Amino acid sequence: MEKCSRVLSRFATKLAYEDLSPEVVAYSKHLVLDTLGVALGGYLSEPSYITRSVVRELGGCPEATIIGSGDKTSCSLAALANGVMVRYLDFMDIYYTVDACHPSENIPVALAVGEREHSSGKDVLLAVFLGFEFQGRLADTFPTHKLGWHHVTMGGYVTPFVAGKLLALNEEQMVNAMGIAGYTSHTLNYVTGPISMIKALGYGLAGQRGVEAALMALKGMTGPDNIIEFFNQVMELNIDLAPVIKGGHKPRILRSAIKPYASEFMTHTPIEAMYAIVKENHLKAEDIDSMHLRIYEFAMHLANEECYKPETRERADHSLPYCLAIGLIEGDVGAEQFAHEQWKDPMVLELMSRIKVTLDPELEKVYPQARPADLGIRTKSGQAYRKRVDYPKGDPNNPMSDEEVHAKFHKLAKPLMSQKQIKNIIDTVSLLENLEDVGHLMQLLVV
Repeated sequence: MEKCSRVLSRFATKLAYEDLSPEVVAYSKHLVLDTLGVALGGYLSEPSYITRSVVRELGGCPEATIIGSGDKTSCSLAALANGVMVRYLDFMDIYYTVDACHPSENIPVALAVGEREHSSGKDVLLAVFLGFEFQGRLADTFPTHKLGWHHVTMGGYVTPFVAGKLLALNEEQMVNAMGIAGYTSHTLNYVTGPISMIKALGYGLAGQRGVEAALMALKGMTGPDNIIEFFNQVMELNIDLAPVIKGGHKPRILRSAIKPYASEFMTHTPIEAMYAIVKENHLKAEDIDSMHLRIYEFAMHLANEECYKPETRERADHSLPYCLAIGLIEGDVGAEQFAHEQWKDPMVLELMSRIKVTLDPELEKVYPQARPADLGIRTKSGQAYRKRVDYPKGDPNNPMSDEEVHAKFHKLAKPLMSQKQIKNIIDTVSLLENLEDVGHLMQLLVV
């Protein structure tokens, strides 16, 4: 079988904007707008501030814009800084099959290199499509979370193509770029212990590496052409690599979900089940005696001992009991529900202690095609309610409308910019395929 990197490189170099369907273009623009919103939402975060400070000290050729600050730096450092903003809130998209990933983390790479190259909106949308398609193929193939690796590992295999497409690399250069970045991309997982700020940094570093690998390949640097096969061999997986080199009946970008809540995606169906019960029965937090959540096996790590006493924002947004408790008390699970260390509030902790999470073998049968949650709520007056949700809002089986995507962007951008500026950004992204230079969009993102 031909090497994966060569098949992917050939696909990437031949792909043209005209190959994208109207449905793909429309949804790609939704994902770009959503990603810019979550970047603005993460702008004031500590990891973002630290990264921008380091980037400012490093300087760099002023060829790409850092979202929010408007500082100019090299395209690779801009991809890093903007990537941290996108990841911080855990509010970006999710693609979920054999493994989970967030293909929208490739968008900062496309925007940074696109600005450097004065690329058109069509060129950027094409690069974004490649990022989603290739990362989705890898997620369809490798269960990295089961191997002790984080899905950020695959960023080293994907981001060189996103950057390389905008740099107009040929097939051989694409192969080399993937080999160079993939060679240094492998990232260990963290499923136990406190989740630190590294969560926000991981894919930003992969984006920086991918951009630099593509630039080196453009200058003639070579890399291994068997990097994916070697990863498969080292892990002793012997996995069938056909999903990596073959397309599918539906582009992967159309199978990526947009999040309505700023938390780990497996918390979303439980949150929606809770809100359905609460709204249908006009319940308030003070009415609730206890909750019993039934879930599938992979989600159980979101309910371990540390999840009942989260110490960091990163652990809180990966905690089923916290997301349910704060969502019930404050009526939402957005950025604000993680902004004031509410996970230390005695009232929140007390409610969390009354939330039980157990494994349900029946739900296991439909995972990962669905992410089911079966929630029971008992009130202090003795009434019992139960609700099952398989597909949360934003899932391709339950998609957000244009209005809902715009509302999410507005909510995240509102603390930083005027209504007029918000409207200008939404309008520009809505017609991104008509934009001659993506640098115009980047200037609109300066707060």
